[in-house]
Amino acid sequence: MFCPRCAGKTITAGVTHTTNRSIINRLRKCAECEYVFLTVEVAKHSDFWKGYVKALYETEVERGFSNVRKPLKP
Repeated sequence: MFCPRCAGKTITAGVTHTTNRSIINRLRKCAECEYVFLTVEVAKHSDFWKGYVKALYETEVERGFSNVRKPLKP
């Protein structure tokens, strides 16, 4: 993965996950600028993911983003 600040290479500094391992959080650190950030990996079949996408879509529409496409139905 690349650093969102400088596009340098990153290393994983820590990993946590839910009990059923459907959501994985990774703490990453840039090897070049030392920027620290969190990434989230969610299983595609997870109900959390479906709710997250729906909430994100509704929030973006409320903010007036006209180019946001409606999420696909499974």
